[in-house]
Amino acid sequence: RIDNRGSGPEVTSSVGDERYHQKELERLKAKFILPFACERIVSDGREDSELCPWPLEGPLDLVVPELFQEEVSEPIRVSSDDVQRHTTQWIRDSLPLALLTSKRDERILLGVRETLEQAQVFRLIGLLSHLLYWLALGINRP
Repeated sequence: RIDNRGSGPEVTSSVGDERYHQKELERLKAKFILPFACERIVSDGREDSELCPWPLEGPLDLVVPELFQEEVSEPIRVSSDDVQRHTTQWIRDSLPLALLTSKRDERILLGVRETLEQAQVFRLIGLLSHLLYWLALGINRP
């Protein structure tokens, strides 16, 4: 965790933080990495899903169930300030960085966190979010 109460950011860690970060990593895997990386709804009318990799070439079209059609038919609408605020909070409070690398040097981890909080990163997040929307969900627009 980065603590900004002193003269500069300080990296602290505890057993509670490690358990929290392990749970956050599992949540990220379950919510983002696994379902969107390889799970697709079977198109023959059943509510089943099947696992298949993203295509190496061609469209990334994700046809969503009718229940979510209205929601995904609208492009992403979020301000740069919102991206920066929410991302910074997540980086500081929840990012399980130590679990995503084999590097255990606290100075390196602090440097990575500082780099992730630079303005260019927030712009890149916004651009990639829009690109992914149009590549994967654009097919759902009327």
